[in-house]
Amino acid sequence: MTGYAKIRFPSALPQLDKEFDYAIPDGLEVQFGQLVRVPFGRDKSLKTGIVVGTSAQSEFADKVLTIQAIESVKALITNEQLDLAIAVARRQAGSVGELLSQILPKRYKKAESAYKESATKPIASTPASKVVRELDVLERVFAEFDFTTTNGLYDWALQFALLGAEQLRLGNSSLVVLPDFRSVELFELALTELALLEKSIRNESSDTGSEKYTNYLRSLDEVAIVYGVRSTSFMPAKNLGLILLLDDADESHIEQSAPYWNSRDVLLQRQELAKAKMLVSSLSPSTEMLRLLDLGYFKRVSLQNAKPLVRITANHTRLDDETFGYISNCLKSGKPVLIQTATLGQFAGVACKNCRELRKCHDCGGRIWVNSFKNFACRSCKFTGQLGPCQCGATEITSIKLGSSGLAEWLGKAFPGANVVHSSGDEKITSVPAGATLVIATIGAEPEVEGGYACVLIADAYSMVAGSRLRSLEQSSLRWANAASKASSQGIVVFVGLTGEIAEQMKNLDFFAMIHADYLDRVELGLPPAVRLVSITSQSSADLQALETALNQTPIASLLRKIPGSNSQIAYTYPYSDGVDVAETLVTLSASVSSKSKFRKPGQRLFRISMDDASVL
Repeated sequence: MTGYAKIRFPSALPQLDKEFDYAIPDGLEVQFGQLVRVPFGRDKSLKTGIVVGTSAQSEFADKVLTIQAIESVKALITNEQLDLAIAVARRQAGSVGELLSQILPKRYKKAESAYKESATKPIASTPASKVVRELDVLERVFAEFDFTTTNGLYDWALQFALLGAEQLRLGNSSLVVLPDFRSVELFELALTELALLEKSIRNESSDTGSEKYTNYLRSLDEVAIVYGVRSTSFMPAKNLGLILLLDDADESHIEQSAPYWNSRDVLLQRQELAKAKMLVSSLSPSTEMLRLLDLGYFKRVSLQNAKPLVRITANHTRLDDETFGYISNCLKSGKPVLIQTATLGQFAGVACKNCRELRKCHDCGGRIWVNSFKNFACRSCKFTGQLGPCQCGATEITSIKLGSSGLAEWLGKAFPGANVVHSSGDEKITSVPAGATLVIATIGAEPEVEGGYACVLIADAYSMVAGSRLRSLEQSSLRWANAASKASSQGIVVFVGLTGEIAEQMKNLDFFAMIHADYLDRVELGLPPAVRLVSITSQSSADLQALETALNQTPIASLLRKIPGSNSQIAYTYPYSDGVDVAETLVTLSASVSSKSKFRKPGQRLFRISMDDASVL
């Protein structure tokens, strides 16, 4: 034997969340990051593990089993990725194994055999004067590339690409994490514009498995601009010098599987581990970013240019006479118009024509709406089909409010000479032609148009901020800002139904001031992000009660402030400084209660622990 290897398994099973020692047979050379086949369990069946270290001795030398084979000659995990997985697991009450399973792409042997390391190519000269120079001396920046259009591209995309080019000249990689495929496409346009696409590596959910694997292999070997959606936060990046994050408040940055991390917090940990620079850019900041700014952890850089005119309507009518006139004049002049709506489908809701009661689902009681296919559907469950009679016995219904497809249908008749386009997450339209084009888009699906829109209508502004959730205003602000940024500097932005202080702030499109005021209110009330909020959910109320009882007997109990919940969930706020202690205690207690549970099914995760659950309040 030539020594021992420490192996971790890419698995969410808590009993596998540790290092296992395996003997290295004579003649076999293993290195950090390789995949190996090892015997495991009572039946000694072969299992894939990751080499995370080697040693000359093992305290379990008389019991260890032997590595059977090397599965990948190439190391597929870097030290930096492992350190990041460990750090994120500690912070998020997760396991290193489940994070490794998310990090490692599926192997494609044909793609691996076809892969060849490419020689580094020279980078075309790029005008450094356009780059945000503050990054040369600062570690962390929050930047607002505000309402600037250059050659039909968002200013942020060009600036991100320029900053990536600067890092390439220094021999460093950049990591660019974006919220969705639309921002990925815009960034690729900027990379193409600057002849940087060949030195960039993409990570996008729509790519094929072999494409993802080949690009992962490239990112292990090449100094490059590595860009893509949320999972890019964990991608390899050789000589990482700069981290770039767009719209950290976007909910697309939140991972929906355990341990429920978000891009911003993972990248903050990665920035510290790699000693890299970091820039976060958004037209509307997250409240977490405002906390970091107030702490002096980030510096704000605002690059604002000419803004469009703004009109505020106090009533809730989407199209009052004056706004209808704006749209009509724009289209007659051959100029494009964008209408952002928060509701998908034909109708947002329906009511009984006789008694005026809202129609609800007979299965779950959820609200009934009419989808884009003109079928009745429930917003809470999967019901679609025909409605029975109302409780009053009547069968006729009336619509509550037009959804996006219904609005597009109606406006198509009102403006027969216009090119009416409906854009939602289903259509995946990223750009439309200039001219007399009228776009009705759901939130986040607003396409680009060269030169910007002559009129942008935020049709459901009132209902968007009227939500009861803690982050309603924060989410609305980001969605408004991104839609408003698509207006030309000579255009107009119309907000429907806003009054009071919010209306005054929107007259100047001052999204930063609006969210900062919201942030200060939360600090005064002791709400996130002044504190963190953990939720623990379980289908077994008895086990949840057992966990709560055990938690109340621990030293961290005094740090926790309980938030009213339900039989299936308990939630607490807790200080940032005690986050690791809270996470480690919850991991220990959940494992203990799970091992004793009478209700847990084999292989079932008994508790869902989310250390930063924004949905609770």
